[in-house]
Amino acid sequence: MVKNRKILMSLIFLTIVVLGIIVAESGKQDSTERMEPADSMELAPNNEADRQAYEDGQVKLDFQKKQQLTKVRLGGKFGFRRELIIGKPTAFMQYMPTDFNMEHIRFGIYRDKNLTKPIDEADAGYNFNAGWRMEEGADLSEFPEYKTHIQVILEPGTYYAAVYTTDESDEGVFLYSSWYDVLDSDLKLEEGQYQYFYAEPGKEYEFPFTVADKAEIVLETAGIAGTLTLYDTDGKTVIETLKIDAEQQYEESKRNITFEKGGTYCFRLTDYPEEEMKKLNFSDEKLIKNWIRYRIIE
Repeated sequence: MVKNRKILMSLIFLTIVVLGIIVAESGKQDSTERMEPADSMELAPNNEADRQAYEDGQVKLDFQKKQQLTKVRLGGKFGFRRELIIGKPTAFMQYMPTDFNMEHIRFGIYRDKNLTKPIDEADAGYNFNAGWRMEEGADLSEFPEYKTHIQVILEPGTYYAAVYTTDESDEGVFLYSSWYDVLDSDLKLEEGQYQYFYAEPGKEYEFPFTVADKAEIVLETAGIAGTLTLYDTDGKTVIETLKIDAEQQYEESKRNITFEKGGTYCFRLTDYPEEEMKKLNFSDEKLIKNWIRYRIIE
């Protein structure tokens, strides 16, 4: 009887120990699963309006200080991430110059914290390999996925900017910069003032403006190509259609126009040639900041 009681007590003790280990391990796992990496200050985008030079806003990302961004079972991503809450349509840009030891590095803008739903993403390792191949004479067209810039228009919502590696042992230091530019929903032209905008293929852009009777203006543009149509005050009657070739955009950047009667007229830009513009800029940049304005000739 005593012997049976000892055996029973031993079994109960052993069960308690085993359960304790299971609970402890479970608690440890739960704690890890709940852990959220902090927003990375390094990934805070700069305001495009404050930009003075191309290199402005560059920071160094030290991957010795990387955080675990996703669980291993979801792919294991380690690096830097920042939540972005967008209130108005905004142009968002990221840039990472190519460097050594980038084989596992990616960067981009995503719809989810786990970085599985990219709006756009770049493979820095691919960029590096393509870069040295192009230095040896290869053509950019041979590398369709090459992009050191990410440039997108973000509608209002919550997004996640990230730079990460899939190799937990990565410890390199890489340059990174990002910018934002809140878009002006009203593209009305005011005499003498520049109206900036980002043109996208397949979209139309209207620029209303008001002049007096017998007004003569000089129209000035930069980075604009495609079809620029001038409409009468009724918004329907075409006064003039300007075909601006991408290669001639600067030669055709000024035009004089005379108006017999005063009123509100409108320029409409269509057929923006994105691919031709990219080739002319010798860059993989997707969004190019354009401007248009008019001045009264006295």
